[in-house]
Amino acid sequence: MEVTARVADIVIEALRIGEVPSDGQEAIATGIGAQVEALDRELERVADGRGRGRFIRGEYGSGKTFFLRFLAARARRKGFAAAYVRIAYPDVPLNRPLAVYRDLAAHLGVREQPEGALRHILDQWLFRATERVMDPQIGPGLAPGNDGFDDALEAEIRSLLGPVADAAPAFAQALAGYAQASLAGEVDVARALLQWLAGDPKVAATAKRRAHLTGQLSDLDVLPMLRGLATVVHQASWWRLCRRRRGIWRSYRH
Repeated sequence: MEVTARVADIVIEALRIGEVPSDGQEAIATGIGAQVEALDRELERVADGRGRGRFIRGEYGSGKTFFLRFLAARARRKGFAAAYVRIAYPDVPLNRPLAVYRDLAAHLGVREQPEGALRHILDQWLFRATERVMDPQIGPGLAPGNDGFDDALEAEIRSLLGPVADAAPAFAQALAGYAQASLAGEVDVARALLQWLAGDPKVAATAKRRAHLTGQLSDLDVLPMLRGLATVVHQASWWRLCRRRRGIWRSYRH
């Protein structure tokens, strides 16, 4: 494969300090052909809704971290969303699900944005929801700022989330609040609600009131939120063609 000067520099500098490079893993991946073939078969199952849990076992220093990062990068190149989460005490212990979810959301990546792609994914998904509300052939045909638009958008979000909205009503409310604040140009509120959706239990009370959220996030909220996030990621992948017109959504936000 051809390696650009930029990728070569990333690889060399990472190896110099003993870290796994953030890009260009395929340039130095050797001896894992069988595992890569197994992964590709597994990705086909995931795309078909039949994914399973897998475990990788190896001695200390055998390359498990490199292998996992390589597999995540390969999955992103094939159009999947992936996140690498390192369970470690005291920052991300396994017995604190909220900390695990927060780290997952922070490192979520897609092909266009290998890391920190949560906002990118949400904006892509919300663009479609907003478009459906504005289209009179699909929804009520309301533009942002019109009476009833906020309620219609929240209803559309709940409709798209389906059963997830019932299992994770707070996630749906926060998503609707984030969309409405973004469209209204309320940058601080939108940023705070994005942090809430990313698992931050401490956000401004004014932002929470904007989305009708009460109480604090706890470990019990993680599974419903993870289900909501997985649904949004999955649905956003259906609407990649909308990216060609994404400037419409961006223009509303500004």
